[in-house]
Amino acid sequence: MSKQSKLDYIESCRARYPSRNRAGKSAMIDEVSDTLGLERKHTIKVLNGHVSLGQEAKKRGAKPIYGEAEKLVIVTIWKSSEQPCSTRLKEMLPLWLNSYERRHGKLESKTRQLVLSCSSRQLDRITKDHRAEGSGRIGRKVGRRSHRIKQSIEIKIPGIF
Repeated sequence: MSKQSKLDYIESCRARYPSRNRAGKSAMIDEVSDTLGLERKHTIKVLNGHVSLGQEAKKRGAKPIYGEAEKLVIVTIWKSSEQPCSTRLKEMLPLWLNSYERRHGKLESKTRQLVLSCSSRQLDRITKDHRAEGSGRIGRKVGRRSHRIKQSIEIKIPGIF
């Protein structure tokens, strides 16, 4: 089936789709999915007119608030302050921002305001991609140190050995 014939087929199905009842719509979705080889969810979007054939659906959800400038400031401060958790980083940002501006230049007022208004959960999302980077370590070490030390030191108890 050529692209033009697929588009014509979809246009004819789009015209009939709204007037059908629930069972009829389901049958039409099955028919179009089988004919064009599309997933059901994508077929529904195509028949409702939200997406054309071969195009992706619009990205849903809120638009990103923080741009690259804000992310760069946050990640730089996060790395300089020895990678604290997001809750501590949120409390540190006002203190470290002045030092950042002295070293890297004055920030725009909008950028400064966005960095200061960033939530701790958003700070987690921003720093997520940079977590494994740093001073050669991969993530945080887990477990109690005392167990590792005890295993590495051989202890002899008099009278037992």
